[in-house]
Amino acid sequence: MATSPSDDIHIRMPRKLKRDALKVFEANGLDVSSAIRLFFMHTTMQGTVPLPRVTVNGFTPEFEASLLKQIRNPDIVATLETAEDIEKYINDL
Repeated sequence: MATSPSDDIHIRMPRKLKRDALKVFEANGLDVSSAIRLFFMHTTMQGTVPLPRVTVNGFTPEFEASLLKQIRNPDIVATLETAEDIEKYINDL
C-alpha cells in the first residue's frame, strides 16, 4: 500500500507556550502532530480556523456591536437584578 507524500513543518515558538499546549494536548489524548493535523483538517473541511473570532475587547463582533448600539442609545434602560435578567437581556440584544 502506497503512502501519500507528506511535508514537514518546522516552527519556532516560546518554550512556555509549547509546554502549556502540550499539557492540554496530552489531557485530550493528543500529541503535537495530531493536534496540528486536526487544526489543518478542520481548516480545510470547514474553510475557517477553529478559533472564535473576537475583537480586541474579547467579545464576538456581533456582541460588541450590540453593546456599542446600547451605549449609543441612552433611551434604552434595563434593570438587571438577577442572573436570569442578565441572560434574558443579552439574549434579547
